[in-house]
Amino acid sequence: MAIIDCLGRCVAAARTVQNYTIAETLLANQCCVFRVERSGDMLDQEGTFDDNPGFSWTRTFELTDTEGLWVQTITVYWYERGRLSSDAVVEYRVPARQTAVKDMDYALKDRQRRGRSRCWK
Repeated sequence: MAIIDCLGRCVAAARTVQNYTIAETLLANQCCVFRVERSGDMLDQEGTFDDNPGFSWTRTFELTDTEGLWVQTITVYWYERGRLSSDAVVEYRVPARQTAVKDMDYALKDRQRRGRSRCWK
């Protein structure tokens, strides 16, 4: 019986490592998407991964004390053994162009309207 219990724990540990490896890859891909393909997009967003069902992501921004500097947090979520797990990347962002500033102003006003000055999960 002890061998079966030990084997079950080994399988669970391997699954955890696999999920974190998948999450790290998905985080790297999302960071690239927002840095390269959508560098001017500075709005809070969320979504799922078509190629990786069971994983989802959010992106949030928070204004820093330095004018024009924002903290971007991209988080990947998944369920493991019935509990929500997550991994995140935090980056500092400066608007790539003036339209990004307008997007950030809109996002800040929207947060204030909803009574949220911070977007952390």
